[in-house]
Amino acid sequence: MTAEIIQAGYISNFWSDVLSAPLYVGVSLMALNHAVGLPSKPSHLVKGFPFAIVSIITMLLTSSIQGIGNTLFPLIGLFMSMAFGMAIILVCEKRTPPLKAIQYSLMATIRKLMPITAIYLVVMIMFMISFATAGLGLLWTIPFFFNVKGIIYRNLFGITLQVTSVAKKENANDDDQTPPSVKGDVFNA
Repeated sequence: MTAEIIQAGYISNFWSDVLSAPLYVGVSLMALNHAVGLPSKPSHLVKGFPFAIVSIITMLLTSSIQGIGNTLFPLIGLFMSMAFGMAIILVCEKRTPPLKAIQYSLMATIRKLMPITAIYLVVMIMFMISFATAGLGLLWTIPFFFNVKGIIYRNLFGITLQVTSVAKKENANDDDQTPPSVKGDVFNA
């Protein structure tokens, strides 16, 4: 391992964080839609692009802190990875500043440490099994992971829905107590 190889690794990690952050946000927001029972479309993947700058900043901050923790002790890096997992969603869904989002994500994870650790441990085992199947299991495990994150986020922070339209009933009676169907999503952009 030469210094150039290590430096190239840092540079490639930096650019992978920068380039993947908006897509990561889009997938995370799709998972939030699923967490509240709303459908999502493939076009929702690009809904993270309006949050590109703030998501890149958040991703770089969390990756840097995780890298420092991982250098000190690998278990600290794993904990920080779990603890900062909700920060990028907080930034986009609740419009929280990146440093506050990291702080809120860390505090919420500490408050629910045991259940979240158990959930992440199960998901980590699923990832290991998926890699053992030559990566074919990732086709199921990756969407499952994002849906789990969406449910954890919903339970920790709640979700703000933006109603985009309300469908009216054709034969609405005054005695009818059923609510109209509501179409909405968690995309506030």
